[in-house]
Amino acid sequence: MKKICVISVLLLLISCGGRNSSSSSSPVEESPYDDWEICDYVNDFDEPTGEKFVRQIIHGDFSNSATASSPLGVYVFLYDYINSISKKHSVQGKILFDEYIDGTEDFHIWYDGSPAKRGTKIVDKPNKKAYYYQEHTGFRDINTDKWSSNWIGILRDTSSILSFTVKGEYQDEYRFSINTAKLNEALKDAGILKEDE
Repeated sequence: MKKICVISVLLLLISCGGRNSSSSSSPVEESPYDDWEICDYVNDFDEPTGEKFVRQIIHGDFSNSATASSPLGVYVFLYDYINSISKKHSVQGKILFDEYIDGTEDFHIWYDGSPAKRGTKIVDKPNKKAYYYQEHTGFRDINTDKWSSNWIGILRDTSSILSFTVKGEYQDEYRFSINTAKLNEALKDAGILKEDE
């Protein structure tokens, strides 16, 4: 199963080309979406399928019982999800964590934050907001005491740099920041968000 996850991560990483591709000798092109990129899903022949996703690649650090402040690769993916029953579209996502940046997925969280543990938080310092995660419930805004069901809503509602601390299994702690500027613009241009959303 882990081999399938690694292959999936590698395919997603290479499908964007452009600014993060090491095989290209041409100058790196800046994204019009700040730290976000619009990428194509590809088929078995590495041809674009016409469907797109949005991603951000981040460097952070992690600690556990065996290490402190070790290098961490974080891959944030946002994509269109269609409910097969209601036919409604929604933005879904996944955050993958690559300890030591060796190309192996070590942990991930889904759009609802699962399977993160108690102590996971999102801090928006510029706007003086903080959100704490509770399993099976989502994130709670400590200022308003309102619940946000997922981290994607927090990213979409904030134009800032959000600091994440994600608690995993076995005392794992992942620390990184996500720049949310131009996220909604990237989602719209990728066809994931409709103009009126």
